[in-house]
Amino acid sequence: KRKLNYFKDQNKNLTWWKNIFKDRINKFEKILGHKGTILDIGCGPGFFLKYAKSKGWKVMGIEPSLRAYEHAKKKLNLNIERLNIDQIASIGDLKFDVIYSHGVLEHLRKPIEYINLLNNYLKKKGIVFTSVANDFNLFQYSYTYGKKIKPWWIIPPEHINYFNVNSIQKLFHKRGFRTKDITTSFPIDMFLLMGIDYIAK
Repeated sequence: KRKLNYFKDQNKNLTWWKNIFKDRINKFEKILGHKGTILDIGCGPGFFLKYAKSKGWKVMGIEPSLRAYEHAKKKLNLNIERLNIDQIASIGDLKFDVIYSHGVLEHLRKPIEYINLLNNYLKKKGIVFTSVANDFNLFQYSYTYGKKIKPWWIIPPEHINYFNVNSIQKLFHKRGFRTKDITTSFPIDMFLLMGIDYIAK
């Protein structure tokens, strides 16, 4: 139900998202020293790939949702395969400069297997980008401390994994990856400490 208006909401906020995409693409080019190829795993309706393509990158995406796949493939004319992560081998022996996943890791039943799989599709000195919700963070702890409040960020079965800055780094570091850059967005939970209860609205 939370995703019923996802495309509409994304389009409405596309100007804001393009600023996010711009920052990400600029960082990729700075780290790599060149433009290259991107595989977006769980690419959704394709808005990020469309932006990356407009900036000269060669793009490919995989997406299990039929609705999102059709939007990316037919409306945005992108190179998309309708696959879930267990079917990724069907793309063949392709390797990419960047493997990108936004809001995916928290949904996966086997996140460690997913991370181990990335090296099969990553070029030497390539970049893995992932973004996840920063849950169990200090703002959330501060607000819930001493209160009988159910953690509102726990939303099974949609999210089955939960990360913070330290845990996501450890997950990748134990599998041979190094951190090149960390960015966090504005901590919306700060509003709770300011008396603005966005949860109850």
